[in-house]
Amino acid sequence: GRFCPPGEPGRSSYPIDPFQSSEWLGVGLASVARAGLAQFVQVIEEPDYHALPRLLDEGLSVDLAYIDGRHSLEHAMLDFFYVDKMLRTGGIVGFNDSDWPPVLRAIQFLERHRHYDRIDVGLPPLWGERNKMARLYTRVEHRMLGERPRPSQLRPIGRILGRRRDDRYYRKRDSYEPAEGWMPRGWSLGR
Repeated sequence: GRFCPPGEPGRSSYPIDPFQSSEWLGVGLASVARAGLAQFVQVIEEPDYHALPRLLDEGLSVDLAYIDGRHSLEHAMLDFFYVDKMLRTGGIVGFNDSDWPPVLRAIQFLERHRHYDRIDVGLPPLWGERNKMARLYTRVEHRMLGERPRPSQLRPIGRILGRRRDDRYYRKRDSYEPAEGWMPRGWSLGR
């Protein structure tokens, strides 16, 4: 991505990975160095909930952000909250594993309550969102099986149903900020 810290023109990337040195043994950084791009990458090895508020406080603004952290609702929403504040108008945010229910909830919030346009980056279409029977099946399956492994999560069955773990990308239209005390109509985190 292109990230420009205040007072520093140019292009830099700030991946946030608290486990790059420990669990990943620096493999990502080694790959970046082999590609000759190490001078453009500054890995932040701390959790997103520490790094993102600090980067915002430092005045970081970004043109591109890719959200691929913990796929829980609170982390997806937290990541999007800070990315939205740092993303310039016209900037792009991408979401990894957009069919995971918590990530999908964050995307639904973005689509309903923020000023973003979904953009086509050439990935295959998400047929599952157009297939009413597949949506009905997966809802019933989730109610019956809960968080246990479900048939639709198996790749061959998921393909038949049209459920894919494709990324989704959105372009920020403007710097819309809701008024203090604003409450989205019809929004609920419940099922």
